[in-house]
Amino acid sequence: MSSVVPLNFSGSMNRLLEFPSWVWLNLRRYRNPGFAATMRLNVHQLNFSSSSSALFSISSNAMNNLSQDHSQFFSIQGQSRRRSSVMHLAPNTSMQSEECSSSFLTVAVFLLTATLASYSRLTMLPHDLQPLRQISLSQSKSGSQLTHPGETDSSLRTQEKLRLQASLETSCRRSTWPKDSHLACSPHPILITSQHDAAVRAIHEALVLAIASIVERWWTDSAADFPQRMPLEPGEEALLRWLDTLHPDILPPYPLGSWRPDFLVENVVDPTTTSGTREQFRICEINSRFCWNGFLHLPYGQQALVDLGAETNGFVGAVDPKQFLDSLFTVFDATKPLHLLKGVERGMDIHMFVDFAAQRTGARPIFVLPEDLRLVPDENAKLGYRLCCVVREQVADGDKSKNYFLHNGEMLEEIHQVSLELCQHELRALSPEMMRALSVRCFNDMRTIFLVHDKRMLGIVLQELDDLVHRGTLSATQAEILRAGICPTILAGSREAALFLQQCRDSPTHKDGYVLKLIRSGKGAGIVFGDEVTAAEWDEMLEQYLCDAAIAVDQPAYLVQRQIIQRRYEVLLRDGEQGVQANYLIGTYHAIHGQYLGIGTWRSGPGRVCALSHGGAWICSVKVPGC
Repeated sequence: MSSVVPLNFSGSMNRLLEFPSWVWLNLRRYRNPGFAATMRLNVHQLNFSSSSSALFSISSNAMNNLSQDHSQFFSIQGQSRRRSSVMHLAPNTSMQSEECSSSFLTVAVFLLTATLASYSRLTMLPHDLQPLRQISLSQSKSGSQLTHPGETDSSLRTQEKLRLQASLETSCRRSTWPKDSHLACSPHPILITSQHDAAVRAIHEALVLAIASIVERWWTDSAADFPQRMPLEPGEEALLRWLDTLHPDILPPYPLGSWRPDFLVENVVDPTTTSGTREQFRICEINSRFCWNGFLHLPYGQQALVDLGAETNGFVGAVDPKQFLDSLFTVFDATKPLHLLKGVERGMDIHMFVDFAAQRTGARPIFVLPEDLRLVPDENAKLGYRLCCVVREQVADGDKSKNYFLHNGEMLEEIHQVSLELCQHELRALSPEMMRALSVRCFNDMRTIFLVHDKRMLGIVLQELDDLVHRGTLSATQAEILRAGICPTILAGSREAALFLQQCRDSPTHKDGYVLKLIRSGKGAGIVFGDEVTAAEWDEMLEQYLCDAAIAVDQPAYLVQRQIIQRRYEVLLRDGEQGVQANYLIGTYHAIHGQYLGIGTWRSGPGRVCALSHGGAWICSVKVPGC
C-alpha cells in the first residue's frame, strides 16, 4: 500500500500550499517502476519518493491548460467540490514503467511551469518594477533625478517641514488636527508607480465582488453556513437577521460604505528579478467601523505636497485632493441635517470633517451622545417611531429650527441620517429598538460594521474563493489575485485552526511565523507575535482562543495570521532627528461604496507595530505622470 508524501517546495512556492482551496492533483502509481527523481525549476525543488504517491497543488488555470499529449500514459478523472477541485491521474496498465515514469516527469514539469507562470502573471507586480522609495520633493525632478531626503541639507529639510506644516494648517486649523497629528506628516513623499496603484486597485475590485456576494448571502446560504463559521454576539446576529427581512423601501440594497483597508508590503523571494526579490501587497485588515478615519488626512497631505512644488517638479499626487473630498459627499445627503453619534472615542478625522462640511455646505454636523438619543412614536415614520436627540445648546425663540420640537418636556431634534463612531461596548449598551432605529438611518451600514470590519472576513473570503469562481462572482484571475493579496488568515474553530494547533505542538518554532490578532481591534492593539512568547504561552493562548469559533460578550476573540516578511525601506521621518532608518511601510487605500479612490497615507515607524504615538510618521505619495 503506497503512502501519500507531500511534495517539498522551497522559496515563495510554499505559499501555494497554505490553503485547502487550492486545486489538488493526486498522481497515483499503481505499479512500482522503482524510480526516484529530483528536478529543479529556478529555486523551486520538487522531490519524488520511490514507491510513493505524490500530492501537490496547482492553480485551476494551470490544470485547465494541462497538455493532452500524455493521455496515452495517464487516465484523467476530474471531480468538483464546494471549495476545491480534485483531479486524479492514474498510469495506464499497458504502458511500460519507463515510459510512464518519463511521462510522469514531463507532466509534472509542465504543471509546475504553468502554475508558476500563472501565479507570476496574476499576482505579482511587474518584474523589475521600480520599488517604492522616499524622495526629496524639492531636489528631485520627474524622469531625470531622484534624490533621497537623507542626501539633502538639514536646513533645507527644516524649511520644507515648516512649509508643509503651514499648508496643512491652511487646509485645517491647528486646533482641529487631532493630537497635532499634522506634525507627524513627512514632507518627503513615497514615489509610487501606476503599476503599484493598479495592483492595489485589482485587489480591491476583486475584494469588493467577493465581500458583497458573501454579505448578501450571509443568512440565506445554508451550504456556506457563514453564521457558524464566523459567529457574532447574540444581539448583533439578531439585528442583522432582522435587517435581512426589511423591504427595500425601508432599507435600500446593501451599501458598502467607506473602507480604509491596511496592507503590508511583503518582501518576496523571486529569482526572476534583478534584485532577487519583489514587492507583494497583502491586505491585513479592513477599517470600516469609523467612517471618516484617514479621509481628511490624505487630501490635506496631498494638497500640501502640491504646495511644496510637486507639480512644478513633474510629479502628481496619488489622489486629486478636490476629487477625493468631493467623494465624501456621496456617503450622505448634504441637503439634510447630519448627526454624528459619538461616545468615548476621542476621534480623528471626524473633527476635521465637521469643519470641512460646515465650510462646504454652510451647515455644521451635530455631535450627539448615546444617552441623548430618544425614540418618539409616529405611525408615519420608519418602523413607527422617529429617531431624535436632545438639543443641549440654548436655542433662542427666533432661531428655533423646524426640526426642533418639545416632547415630554425636552427639546428634541429629529435625526434623518447619522454617522456612527461608537465602540463595541457602546453599541451593545443600546436597546434593540434603538439599534434598529439607527440601523435604517446610519452609515456605515451595520453589516459593514459587524461583518466587513471584522478581520475574520478576510479568512472567510479566502475560504470561499473557489466557490466564488464557480458562481461566476469572481474570475479565476481575480481569485488568484486575492490569494496573493490577502494575509493568510486562520479562523477559530476551523479545520485550519485544528491543523495549525497540531503543527505548533509538533514543532515549537512553528509559531514564530505567525501572529495572534484581536478580531475587531484597531491601532495595532492586542497583537501577539509568536516569536515573542514561549511555546507554552502560545499553546495556552491557542487553546483558549482558537478552538471554538463562538465569541462571548466582553471576552477577547482572536484569529491567526501569517507573519508577513515585510520589505524595509530607507526613510527619514518627522524632523529627521533619528536619521535615515530602515523601516516598514504600512499602506492604506480608500474606497466609498465599492469605488476605488486611490492609495492613501503610508505609516512608518521604528517598531514592529507602527504607531504615530511611538515615533512614527504618516507620508503621502506622488508619481510620475504616465509611469
